[in-house]
Amino acid sequence: MRAFIRRGVAFHKYPNGGLLRDIPRGMIFQLNLPAAEVVEKVIARESNIIKWFMERFSVDYATAKNEVYTLLNILKKENFITDKSSESVTLSPTQSTPSLSRVTLRVTDHCNLKCIHCFLGDNRINHFLPISSIEKLFSVFHEYRVMTVLITGGEPLSHPQILEILKLANRYALPFRLSTNATLLNENILRELRTMPYFHSIVLSIEGLNEDHDKIRGVGNFELLLDVMKKLRRHAIRFSINITINKLNFNYLEDLVNFGLNQGAYTVHLTPIYPEGRAEGSLLLLSKEDLLKVFQKMAEIKKNPRILLGPVDIPASYEMEEKGIGICNLGKEWCIVYSDGSVVPCRQFYNEGFIAGNILQQDFSSIWKHAELFKKLREIHPEDIEACRGCKIIRYCRGGCRFRAYKRDNTFYGSDDKMMCNLRREYFYIGLIE
Repeated sequence: MRAFIRRGVAFHKYPNGGLLRDIPRGMIFQLNLPAAEVVEKVIARESNIIKWFMERFSVDYATAKNEVYTLLNILKKENFITDKSSESVTLSPTQSTPSLSRVTLRVTDHCNLKCIHCFLGDNRINHFLPISSIEKLFSVFHEYRVMTVLITGGEPLSHPQILEILKLANRYALPFRLSTNATLLNENILRELRTMPYFHSIVLSIEGLNEDHDKIRGVGNFELLLDVMKKLRRHAIRFSINITINKLNFNYLEDLVNFGLNQGAYTVHLTPIYPEGRAEGSLLLLSKEDLLKVFQKMAEIKKNPRILLGPVDIPASYEMEEKGIGICNLGKEWCIVYSDGSVVPCRQFYNEGFIAGNILQQDFSSIWKHAELFKKLREIHPEDIEACRGCKIIRYCRGGCRFRAYKRDNTFYGSDDKMMCNLRREYFYIGLIE
């Protein structure tokens, strides 16, 4: 039978199985190892799955056919797969039981660098999230079957118990990535990471080539980054590159992307610089004309499936064909936990003091399910935003940034920044979304 994973469904494979997560519906389907391997073959559009199953599990043709078809029929009945390649799901504006699929965990706000575009700015208290609180979090994340945890900071490797934190993530079977400036990445940490089956990858940042990178991160950091990528290749450790597009690098963006790929990065993430923290008022900020050039360039280079648009805390497995899913799912399947215990929908909310709760005083699960801030955000339906009614790209942007709307109109149902709205229309017409 023909089988396709439905749009909006993400797959993650674990050492002993896997799961399918329907993000719009907030549902999961757990898979044992044979089932997970069959789904992996379906996603890869491989032929002769039955023959492969016979050889893989040493069974006869009738048994293999029965096992494969039974699994696919169940998944089709449960709406995780379809026999129509063009079929997509209808996005639901609310979820009665919110599904938590990914978390950004800032274990500290301390950092040993002073990057001139850092969104955290200079108002740091150098918090280190207690490991006892982190273990409680990981226990809850395990219950929610969280598909990825991005461990970051500040500089996460400056946390005095970072190795214990990474081992805990692995012990609780949480697929995790480590975002680091690489200055503290040593052989011991690399060896430890190689022993952890739930470790996914390291995330590095490139701000430009040679002196452009050093202008932002400090003299000598570009050479250090080259050395770290060499070590990662030697240890066969997968890594991604994050590029914050700014005034220094936007004119040679394609060369910068190709540099990252040629260094061995398995994905490259592109995000225009945002005016917050040290970047607010910075000469690194892009003008509207610059941004349009960036979007036009993105439309050209996005044809490479290893190049992903949007923040690095959206993992590659969530880059759906349905572009709207990856733009913003505020409070519906993702959140950030800060080193002071704050739980927030996104970092813009944190910077302005919009806090859903604090894990040092409350249970995380209670915050995620019942916090008023999350409830309000989950109730928003794009068609309820007056400025968006009748817009032909509403299904893609879903109203844009609700934080900017609140700042502008003092309501979550207000209009997004006019310049950003016009730019989204522009990149719709130049083919970034189809």
